[in-house]
Amino acid sequence: LLEMTVGKKSMKPISVRGYNKEEKVKIHEVLIDVTDDFLKQKKSLLVSSEINTSQFEKLLQKLLLTQYFILIPLIKSQQVWGALFVGMQNEFKPLSYRYFSESNFDMFESLAGIISAMTLQLEQREIMEKERNRIARDMHDDIGSELSKISITCGSLKKKLREDEILIKDLETIK
Repeated sequence: LLEMTVGKKSMKPISVRGYNKEEKVKIHEVLIDVTDDFLKQKKSLLVSSEINTSQFEKLLQKLLLTQYFILIPLIKSQQVWGALFVGMQNEFKPLSYRYFSESNFDMFESLAGIISAMTLQLEQREIMEKERNRIARDMHDDIGSELSKISITCGSLKKKLREDEILIKDLETIK
């Protein structure tokens, strides 16, 4: 998984699988400058041959150490917030074998949609939890304030009603 860097047009790997230890160290240091086309078009990239690869695709091959890959944008609120990167490195290729089929492509696009939807849900839950906590704090403060007012009022009434012992006991209970 790649995540957009705040305030920049670049992505950084946040979760890496399938690389050896040395490659993982290299990959985690990578910062990929993203093209405006990728951000605006929000279209997936499929690199399944050496023919007709763009400069951006060649850069991805080099930085992520993977010759054949699918790069799918992760979208939230109409903005690209990251990408799902699935790649293959120099694997045996019989003549009839394609690195990625259309069903692979569709499956990974569906997975990217699920990741984006779950991320949005988690953010919404965090927002709701913060709002619940704020409301709880406000209610707690309001209740404390009202109870203080009742206590002060009871003390004031006790002073005014010194002769009625039953009423004074009731006020003390309320206080």
